[in-house]
Amino acid sequence: MTPTPHHEVSGAIAALVQGRHQQPHDLLGQHLEEGGLRIRVLRPMAGSVRVRFEDGEVTVIAELPKKVEWDQKRLASLAAMIRAEGEDPADYVATEFKVSERAYNAWPSRIRDAFQPARTTKVGKMTIKLELQASEQQRGRP
Repeated sequence: MTPTPHHEVSGAIAALVQGRHQQPHDLLGQHLEEGGLRIRVLRPMAGSVRVRFEDGEVTVIAELPKKVEWDQKRLASLAAMIRAEGEDPADYVATEFKVSERAYNAWPSRIRDAFQPARTTKVGKMTIKLELQASEQQRGRP
């Protein structure tokens, strides 16, 4: 497996995305590089990418989900355009109100009290990292 030189990667990625790359697997998949193993994927319609490999006694599974973000100003503009054309924007977009936790905590108590019934606190996404301790021999100690 021959690594793609760093200076060639950006041009190769552009060609891949545009469908012009002649050997896509020279870029995609697993490649051993100076810093370690690199895995490149192209996932335009995938919901997530999962990588699974074994390293000695440990199986490592990493998943990278897709996270879509929308430009709120553009969506508001599009919703106004849909409304102006006589249609209901709710048929196309959902309106969401958000409150910054920092702002909420800085508000006067009477305002916080009014908003409290609309506030729910949930557990965030857990992240797990596996690390194996090097043995005395691997650290260069007898």
